[in-house]
Amino acid sequence: MKIFRSLFFCLFFLFVAVLCYGQSGGVKYRKYVVRKKASIQTVAFLNDVTPEQILMANPTLNPKANLKAGTEVNIPVFPGNDSGDDNDGTSSVTAGDKDLPKGIKEDKGSNNMGNIPSEKKTQVSSEKQAAKVVTTGVVGAQVTQNVVAEDRETEKSSVGSANDSSSLIDFNVTRRKITFAVLLPFENPSLSESMVELYSGMVIAASDIADGGETEVELKVYSTENLSSDYLDGILSQADVIVGPVHQQQFVQVASWAKKHHKPIVSPLASFDVDNNNYVVSMPPVQSCKSDPLTDYFSGDKNIVLIEHASYPNKQLEGEFQKIAPNARKFRYVRESVTPQDMATLMDKEKENIVLVPTDHQGAIEDVLSKITAINSPIKNFNISIVGSSAWMNLSNFSQTLLFRGNVSCVSSYYFDREDKIVGTLFDDYINAFERIPTRFAMRGYDIVDIMANSLQKWGSSTLVEMDGVEFTPLQTPYHFAKNEANGNVQNVRWIMVCYGEDYSIKVR
Repeated sequence: MKIFRSLFFCLFFLFVAVLCYGQSGGVKYRKYVVRKKASIQTVAFLNDVTPEQILMANPTLNPKANLKAGTEVNIPVFPGNDSGDDNDGTSSVTAGDKDLPKGIKEDKGSNNMGNIPSEKKTQVSSEKQAAKVVTTGVVGAQVTQNVVAEDRETEKSSVGSANDSSSLIDFNVTRRKITFAVLLPFENPSLSESMVELYSGMVIAASDIADGGETEVELKVYSTENLSSDYLDGILSQADVIVGPVHQQQFVQVASWAKKHHKPIVSPLASFDVDNNNYVVSMPPVQSCKSDPLTDYFSGDKNIVLIEHASYPNKQLEGEFQKIAPNARKFRYVRESVTPQDMATLMDKEKENIVLVPTDHQGAIEDVLSKITAINSPIKNFNISIVGSSAWMNLSNFSQTLLFRGNVSCVSSYYFDREDKIVGTLFDDYINAFERIPTRFAMRGYDIVDIMANSLQKWGSSTLVEMDGVEFTPLQTPYHFAKNEANGNVQNVRWIMVCYGEDYSIKVR
């Protein structure tokens, strides 16, 4: 692994502060002992001082060299600033017990992209974040990180016209710096933890593309408490990409500003339709395309059976299934009276059998799947696949063995499997950086930076035109962007099928 990445990996494990205070020239110092190689910038970040202040206190240090293990560093402590804050009128947070920017609270609840384990502690400060976390009265939580991005070639299936001036953005491909302004609702207690996860994923992506050494990437994260025109002018004028807000009303407001100033704006967690705006990019797939994977899956001469659960139906999913497969054979499922033999009468030995099970109740799922899989035990008599809800993948205390035995498939907007090589590497990096397991929010944040930074580097001002018709796969979930001719938005139209196999494999198609 290259040097830049290793430098970012050193926060939580690499240092021990030895609190031996001295006095020199009226300025207090404490000694800091480096356990492993690290940069002056990282040591400064850990101790809430600037690199310049460290160099002034340690005149023999080489500002361009890494610090070796065992190096003692003088950390200046200013009156009224004993916790290590800068002497510049702003306050900051450090690694350890100050894990969140001031004003950002932990949320132990759930979210619309899967539950975040409540025992996992949210931490913004990390070895992946060689930056300063500061709070001010206007900006809210602002995080800045400078890294280097590499040039990645992206295969194109088709592109739009580069002469579409209504989609051209204010960016020159020859520039060597890409700035992301990320507007997140840190002030919302129910969302703050997931927003920090989203940002953490962006930090990992910025670090991963740092090896190329050609482009500087800057991440700046802001609260969304104040979105006045003057505020947006102040924080977004130097941005190349805007990410967020996550609420529709606020997003539409900022999208109007982005259009006026020719800046791409990314919706990270929902696909919003913004009328007459060619600068909007939606990362989650649009709802209108959700049925596409199933339409392809149901095509051909297949025996399709729709289970109508008497006690725990999911009427919305049942309606979606009926719309795609109007000729499906319906079976009313009453738990107490249905046997595996009853299920076997619904199957066809000469065809592929697809059983649609629209329920999210865990007990009902286990009961239905057990009886269906029992049909082929001990001898496989039928070719059976089951289609359920993506919620099945996130059930707690649920045996996933049933998903594999039942050849279960689910339509999902996002999926990652730690056994995948690329995803596994991200897991390792993320755990080393933040001491917690990444969520889908973190994965989405990673994808946003990877896609947008590399697209800007490759296509410059015509990025939004060139993205039309192109598919990206930063991790494991693919994105296929297409321009919505009705409103001009660049939208992700790619839903995926997550397929569990009897050989205990998981495939995304």
